[in-house]
Parts: sequence; structure tokens; C-alpha cells
Amino acid sequence: MDIMKQTVRNEGFFALYKGILLSKRPYFAFKLTTIPTAFEFSKRQFSQKYDAELPVWALLASASTGGLRATPPSGTPVQYIAHEIKTIIQESGVTGLFRGLSPSLLRSIPAAASTFAAFELTREYLEKATGV
Repeated sequence: MDIMKQTVRNEGFFALYKGILLSKRPYFAFKLTTIPTAFEFSKRQFSQKYDAELPVWALLASASTGGLRATPPSGTPVQYIAHEIKTIIQESGVTGLFRGLSPSLLRSIPAAASTFAAFELTREYLEKATGV
């Protein structure tokens, strides 16, 4: 916690997030190209059947294509993760597994809170709109 306070005091709050953009570059490239394409494709498929006015469930189904993820570069996901963990421990030791945890938590906790809030609001809306 002390290192976090020192970082904020010396470099400002946004220094906690320094380097995130560079480390997430491949993910952003995937997210900004593939996911919108999948969303538009599924929306077009639904609109062929339901015309221009899509039902709410069709929009939600199209939006759910945002949950698609890329397959890891080699092997199964478990093999890929095991290889990455082994590499990190060899290069940085066990403490390398926890490097960057504080900024990640500072980013992830508000993101999870907003996701749950959006889920609850959507669920309540759909319950009122459809009665289900």
C-alpha cells in the first residue's frame, strides 16, 4: 500500500494505470475489430427475419457476441496458462505472479460493480417489459 501512496504522490493517480494500454494492445485490436463485426453480423441476421424493428431479446443476443474470446496461441487454454505461469516464475520468481495486482484490482472492482448494476437494471427492465 505504501508504494501505491508514493506513486500517487510522486506521479499522480493515473500513474497507477501506466503501461496498461501497451500490455492490452493485442486484446484491444481483437476487441475493436472482431467483436463489433460479430455484433453487426448477428444483428443483420436477425433483421432479415424480424425486419428493422428488432425485439429486445434479439438485440441482447446480438450484443452477447461481445462475450466471444480469442483462442490462446497454442494448445488448450490450460496448457497455455500453465506455460505462462511457468515462464513468469522462471523469469521473475513467485512474486512476479502478483506484479500489477493493485492497479488491476483498482480497475476490476469498479468494472465488476458496473457490470452487476447493468445486469440488474436490464433484468428489471425485461421483467417489466415482458412479464417473465
